[in-house]
Amino acid sequence: MARLLGISRTYELFLDEVTYAALTQSVSEGRGVLLHGELFFLHPPGWFVSTGLAFRGQLADERLDQVAMALRPVNAVLGSITVALTVLVLRRLTDRKAIPLLIGVALALDPFLVKFDSRFLLESQAMVLTTGAVLVLARAPRSSQGARRQGIAAGVLMAGAILTKEPYALITALPVAVMALVGAPPGRRVLVPAMVTTVAVYATYLGSLAARDELSLWWTAKTSGFSRLIGVSQETGFNAPGSPSLASRITELVEQFAGTYLLLAAGGVTLGVLVVRGWASARYWSRSTVLLGVRAAEPARVVAVAWAASSYTYVAYAVLLGTLEEQAFYMVVAPTALCLCVIATTRTSASRTSGPNPARAFAVLLTAMVVANGLSWVVLHQRTDDGYAQLRDFLDDEVPDGSRISVTEETAQFTLPDYDVGNWTSLAELRENQVQYVLVAEALVQRGYGSARPGFLADVERIGDPVFEREVPTLGRLVLLDVQGATR
Repeated sequence: MARLLGISRTYELFLDEVTYAALTQSVSEGRGVLLHGELFFLHPPGWFVSTGLAFRGQLADERLDQVAMALRPVNAVLGSITVALTVLVLRRLTDRKAIPLLIGVALALDPFLVKFDSRFLLESQAMVLTTGAVLVLARAPRSSQGARRQGIAAGVLMAGAILTKEPYALITALPVAVMALVGAPPGRRVLVPAMVTTVAVYATYLGSLAARDELSLWWTAKTSGFSRLIGVSQETGFNAPGSPSLASRITELVEQFAGTYLLLAAGGVTLGVLVVRGWASARYWSRSTVLLGVRAAEPARVVAVAWAASSYTYVAYAVLLGTLEEQAFYMVVAPTALCLCVIATTRTSASRTSGPNPARAFAVLLTAMVVANGLSWVVLHQRTDDGYAQLRDFLDDEVPDGSRISVTEETAQFTLPDYDVGNWTSLAELRENQVQYVLVAEALVQRGYGSARPGFLADVERIGDPVFEREVPTLGRLVLLDVQGATR
């Protein structure tokens, strides 16, 4: 599978991976969902519990960076399953076999999706469960009993996604609730049991917290998280003060993610066209048509557009007002592909309609996506982006355990548990604490990530000697300097 190739060397270790590895390791060792000895409620326990139990007793005594790397293939497999499920949904949207297969290839090679699915993050499990729920809902029920079973299955999957990462409620439970309210396909016989099941599962989770007297801790974490979600508190992300802007990041990565940008831009336009078409169409006028812009008799199309509409609405709010982080766009890629298929196949089937056929534009777009994503995948997998791993190899051979090292950003400290690590970022602090080595990731310092000011590296280079130096894509110049001559 494309996601498994070069998974340990193509993508640099990310801070969130180390955090989630610590939580998973804690569950694996039977200690519960703990981070630094404290209960963790910022995210639900679904991902940490499911993975920790699957690897029960196998992660003990490993460094957190090693745990994260060992668990990355799990995400790669889940990401591949998401692509397969998306293809199955596409087959319910069109009887043209080539379209689902080509979109599947584009998504399998999509550099943005692969980037997240190649790291130990929450998004892969949340999305595979979300896509599974969409697949279950994207067909008309055959009987009342079948409708209930269909709804319960979808509800369990939606609850699983929410218990992995709660913002996924905005692209699962929220659109399903709206569809149930307006009576959209696949109908209330399916949608109401889906909502009841989702609420029941999450309520059971809350009940378990109440039984252990942990509900107040959960509430504190969730109110803080909600303030970040709606943008009242801007601590991280592109909208946070002092952080790189979204525009600068898009410009920086345009060559790498050109295919993804093309897909998302086309999807936004397509979604707008579908909604306007629904509002303007007297022939298909109904409550579900007004909201979703598609014919109410086609469950797969209604569900697909509802999924895309909720995803784009969430991301649009995050861009304008909320906390905007890169992983928000992960939610949009798969539903965008479905949305494009809806408008292309709808127009194609209406052969009597005059004017240009969007199916041709869709074919050109799809071809461009496959080519762009394929080229990006090849380029990315020819590079090496594993600066921390190379650093560890050097330290194991050349630097004694227990040496005092100053680090200037958060991720590095988790790769150095056998060293005396601190955050000393001035020459006075280095001398006061008799620091032996200083580690600097130049690109992170320049982007404002971490604690060191941009001129710190130049200061340290005047008093120390580089003993390790690598140029890698994510960290830029990663350099370890021996400063013992100036601090002793």
